[in-house]
Amino acid sequence: MAPGNGRTVKLLALLLAFALTAFALWQALRFFTEGIALVDVGTAMLLGLIADWGGTGAINSGIGTPYSLLTPTYYFGKGFGDLPDDAGWLRAFAVTGQVGYQFPTTSYEVAQNLYIPQNLVYGFSLQYSMPYLKSEIQDYQLPDFINHLIPIVEAQFSTPVANNYGNSSATIGTINPGSTQNLAAELFTSTAGIKAAIVPFRTSPDMAGAVMRGDVDVAFEFYAALSGLLADNKIVALASTGLKRTAYLPNVPTVMEGGIKDYDVASWNGLSVPAGTPRPIIATLNAAMKEVVPTPDVQRKSSQMGMAMRWSTPEDMTARMKADIAKWGAVIEKAGIPKRD
Repeated sequence: MAPGNGRTVKLLALLLAFALTAFALWQALRFFTEGIALVDVGTAMLLGLIADWGGTGAINSGIGTPYSLLTPTYYFGKGFGDLPDDAGWLRAFAVTGQVGYQFPTTSYEVAQNLYIPQNLVYGFSLQYSMPYLKSEIQDYQLPDFINHLIPIVEAQFSTPVANNYGNSSATIGTINPGSTQNLAAELFTSTAGIKAAIVPFRTSPDMAGAVMRGDVDVAFEFYAALSGLLADNKIVALASTGLKRTAYLPNVPTVMEGGIKDYDVASWNGLSVPAGTPRPIIATLNAAMKEVVPTPDVQRKSSQMGMAMRWSTPEDMTARMKADIAKWGAVIEKAGIPKRD
């Protein structure tokens, strides 16, 4: 799920939450008006703050979080006790709602390798006051315990709208910062001139799950990691990142076909030998690769893994390596990704 989305139940933990809710307001109004509930006083409004303290749950098991969440919230409610008397039992209904903006105390959680978004949280409830029905409308001689009930139907929602990294409603999933997938997303936002929160996950399955749940809008990943989900139509491929369409996804256009010029990302693998290896040995290995790579069996297996294998010279590989170091070095510098030794 989207990092930071939703409310976690914290088992065996101290959960401190300060909130003034519409229901608390209803109770206060009921007390001060000697039994006249929210349904009879029209519209009510209140501002409050919810504070969920971090570090209070079983963090290692994924139940708790090491960061806190602060949510300034606006509460409102409307009772229907002011309806005409002939509305009868409908006057015992009340509607409450809330809208809040949730701030995490950190924008990036290092241990989980996750960006924590800011969320718009909102919801509503429909309540029915059995005490009000009895005291103000009609006593139906129901059992006493029923006359004390306030049935409620409630719905709560949370939508990521920004975080300190991207400040955008768009979210892009990748795996670890500095990976090809992560850098491809950074290059995409830069080339396309858009703002988006790039959310790195620890593993490809974590990221794929976030895509299927809708926790992130899109994701960058290798074909092999998602081929099963694509085959089962659980996710959809929008574009490939290379210069031309792939043999394994021939109907999927490239990013450049979609209108973003000069966008070309292709991961590659190569064989290397220790420095100082005699040239005749390098030539022998290269000749063997030239003979083996085009064979049908190698091409079939490489295609199954989402790869297009082809032979090149040592000079071609050296030139590609130097070009990629310069290309991705600039992307890393612009994105502010910490360099590692």
